[in-house]
Amino acid sequence: MKAITYSRYGGPEVLALKEIDAPVPGDSELLIRVHALSINPYDWHFMRGTPYFMRIASGLLHPKKAVLGNDVAGIVEAIGKDVTKFTIGDRVVGAAGLGGMAEYATIGENNAVQISDNIPMNEASALNIAAITALDAVKKYAGVKKGQSVLVNGASGGVGHYCIQIAKASGAHVTGVCSARNIEMVRALGADEVIDYTAGKWIGNTVYDAVIDVVGNLSPKDLEQLCHREGRIAVVGYQNMSRLFSIVLRSFYGKPRLEMVTIKETQKEISEVLEMAASRKLTTVIDKVYSLQDAAEAMRYLEKGHARGKVIIEVP
Repeated sequence: MKAITYSRYGGPEVLALKEIDAPVPGDSELLIRVHALSINPYDWHFMRGTPYFMRIASGLLHPKKAVLGNDVAGIVEAIGKDVTKFTIGDRVVGAAGLGGMAEYATIGENNAVQISDNIPMNEASALNIAAITALDAVKKYAGVKKGQSVLVNGASGGVGHYCIQIAKASGAHVTGVCSARNIEMVRALGADEVIDYTAGKWIGNTVYDAVIDVVGNLSPKDLEQLCHREGRIAVVGYQNMSRLFSIVLRSFYGKPRLEMVTIKETQKEISEVLEMAASRKLTTVIDKVYSLQDAAEAMRYLEKGHARGKVIIEVP
């Protein structure tokens, strides 16, 4: 099969399209013919091997696994002997862990969910990490409730554009922060108000019940200025080690409460976001679609940090 492989840590230049053996599913795994995958910061952290402490698990000097890619959607081609929930031919989405940036990938039976016929493969692949992160950020970490005021910093990005919709569906008054070119998109997703962060100073003008920071361009002190003392702040992504350390400290004693969002992709959560997508309560904005052979360019674009919604790789 064709796959995007890498043998050393670094930028997109370390990625190469190669012919390798197709994986064989374990007893409790599915073999998926990949139709689409979405890429996330998760992928370029593994590509670059940063933060460095993650190399304890991924490989100290070079990657243990040669293929990137977690969020895949495709057709079941084969199943392990212990699989009971799926059959060959099912349309599924799930978490490959690593190994999804290829024509075939394996997924554990408990990490996959069947896709309804009205959800395209591209859209389904986008939902896994990004939509689940948004769901947890809004409901679990920020604790958004009906009638509250919520600020989403990074409202037009892969996670942020889902946060806007989920917070609005929860009955909150939602304000999105983005650049001028994305204002209309963020409004169309349901934001009640939109702040153009390039237009001048805006921090300190309003205080919110909950703040969700997806970009990481604000210091913990800035975030605290934006939130009521009894409110909650959810931070997605670590950005740098000093900022991570500051957030962790504040999670113990800070007012307002400030926490780093961590997720565990489960069938329950994947099913929940798929159901929202199937009923059109959750819209996926797809910025760009690349072919498998152009995966390095897709990663290069994602790393720039200006994607509107999701970046997808299609596997012909």
